[in-house]
Amino acid sequence: CGAHKDRHENFGFGEIGFEALMQVVNCPDFEQIPKILETPYIPDAENKKKSYAPYKFEIEMIRKGLFDAQLKEKILQAAQMLDASDEGENFMERLSMRIPENAAVILKGLSEAGYEAYVVGGCVRDSLLGREPKDWDITTSARPEQVKAVFAHTIDTGIEHGTVTVMIGKEGYEVTTYRIDGEYEDSRHPKEVQFTSQLLEDLKRRDFTINAMAYNPDRGIVDAFDGIGDLERKIIRCVGVPQERFDEDALRIMRAVRFSAQLGFEIDGPTKEAITEKVQQLENISAERIQMELVKILVSDHPEYMRLACDLGITAVVLPEYDRIRGVSQHTPNHIYDVEEHTLRAMMNIVPDKVLRLTMLMHDFGKPDVKKVVEGGREIF
Repeated sequence: CGAHKDRHENFGFGEIGFEALMQVVNCPDFEQIPKILETPYIPDAENKKKSYAPYKFEIEMIRKGLFDAQLKEKILQAAQMLDASDEGENFMERLSMRIPENAAVILKGLSEAGYEAYVVGGCVRDSLLGREPKDWDITTSARPEQVKAVFAHTIDTGIEHGTVTVMIGKEGYEVTTYRIDGEYEDSRHPKEVQFTSQLLEDLKRRDFTINAMAYNPDRGIVDAFDGIGDLERKIIRCVGVPQERFDEDALRIMRAVRFSAQLGFEIDGPTKEAITEKVQQLENISAERIQMELVKILVSDHPEYMRLACDLGITAVVLPEYDRIRGVSQHTPNHIYDVEEHTLRAMMNIVPDKVLRLTMLMHDFGKPDVKKVVEGGREIF
C-alpha cells in the first residue's frame, strides 16, 4: 500500500515505490509479477474498481529510459499479462500518448523557447479511453504575443481570451495561454481574463475532471483532480464546486448529459444536485449552443439519455414538448409502450443520423393534444 501511494502522486519518484518494484522484478517466481502488478488500487471504500494509476511511476521511468533493458522488458511482459478485459495490455501505450506530428512540433517549439506546453482536455481523455481524439488543443505558459513570436504563421482566433491558432502547413491548432477567469455575469462569458504561469490554475477552471487533464512527452500526464479515477469509475464529475462551474457557463449542464450519453457514464450525485439547482440558467444560453449539445446527445450511443435530461429538469427549459409526452399512455393494439418510452426506443433503433434521430424524437410530440379515449378504453390519436 505504501508503495502504491508513493508512486500514485504525480509520477512520484520515491525510494519506497522503486525498491518495491525492484523486489518484484528480482522475485525468483517471475509468474508472481503480473499478480502483484494487478493488485487493485482502491481510492475509497465505496469504489472497489481496479485502477492502473499506481503504475504511472513505472511507465514514466520506462519512457524516460531510466530502467535498464532487462528490467524494462520484464515490466512490459508483466503489463501485457494483465487481464485484457480491464484493458491492462493497452494501458502503457495509452499513458505514453501518440500525439500528432504537428501538435508535437508545437509542443517542442514552445518548450525550446522556454515555455511550458501541454495537450489538454478532450484529447487526453479520449486517448486514455482508447478513442481517436477529434481535436488536439494545446495550453501553454506563453502569452499570446509570445506564441506568435515562436511560430511563423498564426491566426488571432480568440486573442482576448488567450487563444492563437498556430498553422503548421494547412493544419491549425488552437494554443491557449494558461488563464484564470474572472467573475461571470451572463452564465457564459467571464468579465475579465487573467493570464497565469501556473498550469494548475488553468485546469481548475475546466468543467469536468475527465476534461481537466494535460499531457506532454516530458512530464507525462498531469491529473490534479483524479480524472483517470473518474474514467475508471465511469463518472462525470465537476472540477471543484459544481454550482460554481455551472454559474460560469450554464451550457455545462447539458454537456454533463452529453458526455454521459457519449461515454455511457453516470453523473455523480453532487453534480446532479447542482444541475437541478442551476438548470434555469439555461435560459441565458443561445438557441444555437443549446441545439449543438442536444444533437450531440441524440446522435450518441445513448440517445435514451434524453430521459435523464428530463429527470434533471433540462428539457423543461430547452424542450418542454418532451416533458408533455412523459406518462402519456397508448392503449392501442399497435403499441406496448407509453409515448416517451416509444420515442426513446425509436431513436435507439435508427442509425445515429442527425435528421433521423430528430425525426424520431419529435414524431409523436403532438399526441398529447389529440389523444382520445373511445369505447372499450382504446386510446386513439
